[in-house]
Amino acid sequence: MANHFFYGQSVGKNRKKYRVLFIVVICFVILTAFWVISNDHKYLVKYKIDNDNPLQKHTRALDYIQNMSLDDSYSIELNKHDRYDGQTQCDIQRKDLTGYPECLSKIEWLRRSWQTHSCYAELGVDGSECSIFRYLSEVEGFCPIMDNRKFVEQHRKAQITRELNYLLDLLPANKNHLVSNFFMRERVKRIWPDWLAGIQHYINGVNFSLPDSLDHCKHCSTDDITCFTLCQSTKIIGQPFLFGRPKLNILLHLEFLSDALGDNIFETHVSKGGPLGELVQWTDLITALYILGHNLTIIYEATNAKSLLSYSNHIPCLMKSNEYDLIYTDITGFKRLSPTQIRTPLCKFRILDTFGTEAQYNRKEETWGGLHLNLQQFYTFFPHSPDNTFLGFVTEIFPFKSKSNQSLSRPMALVYGKESYMWKDKTNYLRILSDYFEIHGNVLDKVENLPKFVHIHQIQYGQPYLELMSKAQIMIGLGFPYEGPAPLEAIANGLIFLNPRFNPPHSRSSHTFFADKPTSRGLTSQHPYIENHISEPYSYLIDMGNETQIRETAKRILTTIKSGSYRPHEFTPWGLIERLNAYLTRQNICATPFYKNLIQSPMLIAKADAPSTFNNLDVPGTSVSWPPESSLKIVLGSRGKSCADVCMNLGTSEHTLLLPSNISAYSIRNNTQHQQIQNGYIYYRSIHSTPSPNLSYLYTFRCSPEHFPSVNHRLNLQYLGVSCPNITYKTSSMAPYWDNATRSCVFQANHEWFDCTASGTSNGSDVFSRFCPCRDALPNQISLCSNCL
Repeated sequence: MANHFFYGQSVGKNRKKYRVLFIVVICFVILTAFWVISNDHKYLVKYKIDNDNPLQKHTRALDYIQNMSLDDSYSIELNKHDRYDGQTQCDIQRKDLTGYPECLSKIEWLRRSWQTHSCYAELGVDGSECSIFRYLSEVEGFCPIMDNRKFVEQHRKAQITRELNYLLDLLPANKNHLVSNFFMRERVKRIWPDWLAGIQHYINGVNFSLPDSLDHCKHCSTDDITCFTLCQSTKIIGQPFLFGRPKLNILLHLEFLSDALGDNIFETHVSKGGPLGELVQWTDLITALYILGHNLTIIYEATNAKSLLSYSNHIPCLMKSNEYDLIYTDITGFKRLSPTQIRTPLCKFRILDTFGTEAQYNRKEETWGGLHLNLQQFYTFFPHSPDNTFLGFVTEIFPFKSKSNQSLSRPMALVYGKESYMWKDKTNYLRILSDYFEIHGNVLDKVENLPKFVHIHQIQYGQPYLELMSKAQIMIGLGFPYEGPAPLEAIANGLIFLNPRFNPPHSRSSHTFFADKPTSRGLTSQHPYIENHISEPYSYLIDMGNETQIRETAKRILTTIKSGSYRPHEFTPWGLIERLNAYLTRQNICATPFYKNLIQSPMLIAKADAPSTFNNLDVPGTSVSWPPESSLKIVLGSRGKSCADVCMNLGTSEHTLLLPSNISAYSIRNNTQHQQIQNGYIYYRSIHSTPSPNLSYLYTFRCSPEHFPSVNHRLNLQYLGVSCPNITYKTSSMAPYWDNATRSCVFQANHEWFDCTASGTSNGSDVFSRFCPCRDALPNQISLCSNCL
């Protein structure tokens, strides 16, 4: 009994101790929480070495990242024996981490594998978290630079460059590429005054709209970190980012000129009048990048690319810095590099692709397809499809304007066909036109079988040919080559282009030329861009097999032959610089949901009298920041239509514009957010750039594929008033869409299947209405939205 008594007293005393201890713990927790809040440490993300499933940790990390504000820091717990600086934390900002989709998985892998090869230790990895992160950020480039080391190897600031000789010295002077080198050098020298005028217009426009508070950005010294940081943090949406830009290291790999393609085939072809479009585009890209002040390395061979991109058959880690910010190449060049062990993030590649690549061929292994890249990484010759990125080129204006044909009884017409095979079966067509025009041609190969009534010249492309063109008033298309630069050049210099019409359209299903091209696009004429965006009186569609229509068109042309010239702003040096600089400073492919394998992303919601917030997600995601949502319209298209068609025809009543319930707040946000910019740079360019004669092209909308993950989200659609009684996920090129038969919202299940151009029916009936992300288009610059600069 006594034992029970003393035991009871002991228990009572212990309870009192526990109560006191409990109170102390609670107080400690409260004080700790108060300290965290007062120091604004809202979230602390720690990576520890544990036995969790790497995929679970990766998903959890993405969850943390999405819930952090842009100013929150992301922390890694470090080994205290870090041999570099003994620091205990490596901090980066959330906004930096989202641009590096492979960072987290690389951290997990290197934690386990850093001792598998001595090269990691030689490059400073000692197993500590900080050494791992430093290696992945500063050597391999898979992670962002840590906050406390951002200015250790600071990007120099890009400066506008106007020195021609330095650019000419950049072009490789290889004896195997004398023809292409001569072409590029001569083109650069001829157009250089036009380039200087273009960059000056761009600078004038930026200065016209630059707020007084940012005026100092023009005078930041390269090593002034404070000034540079301020200018970096004040990128105004809609304002061209020209002052304070980082100087990028860019590799340009012109594989189409490679000796490895066999007998230097392209060089030989060029000397005989072969395709020059690729060479025109590459020359103009190099020139624009140079003027914008970036550091360029130009190579032709894949073997050179491998040595520059840290290629290795035996060493798993990089033996030098991943020094290139961007790599421009062509499809052949990428295919020659991708099977190797080049350790470069795929999101850094930009592929020059003349005809464009559609989603279904990006997934499909064939001659020119199967690259599995973000479709925005394909840079095209013309704005064929909104799925790809329009790069373009510069249309040359001749310094001579003679048109000295007063002695001719008929206007002079120049045939667009530089090789004899292009003239096959066109004799009757040309004979009819010869009743109205004096016809000339410039053919560099066999001319024996060409029509005798045509005046044949055999002039290499360059000054003599341009002088010949300057004397003509009409350019006659033969139906091939497709979508070349010459017709646009002719119109820019006052010629009228006869554009052969195709009925039915030419495509991979009907013409062998397109059989292996990664696109199903059907061409309705030899030059669809001119057909759709320029048209009469600068160009006339013509049916080569219809004599009556040919004669009627020729007579109409004779009445409008002095209609003047037109060069679209998109194809001026100013237009190309404007577009390219927007891509370099805004288009962060590495930060998109694509390279995180995500199919959904949150959408920034603006509510009246409340700060903007992100919609909650069903799955981890990342928000899409470019094109900005201020330019975005989400539309429920009519049944069976592609999003490309839906957005282009947004003004018609057949499509439903989805709007939130607080329409007034939504309208205010869209119309006033960038008022200052509307009155600045865009106002300047509206005065000094040539407007399009095609009003429908001037005020059009385009599908915005970047925002498919935003549309592919039930909560975002719910905010816009869409009720989904049933929800399913499918791998379909039409998704996301509304299935009227099952009353279902069908969402995309695979990020590689998002597709602006897909259209179709089910069981012969149009039952699918696509949910489409549409954006406005900057006047005379269809590839950019009004706030995308």
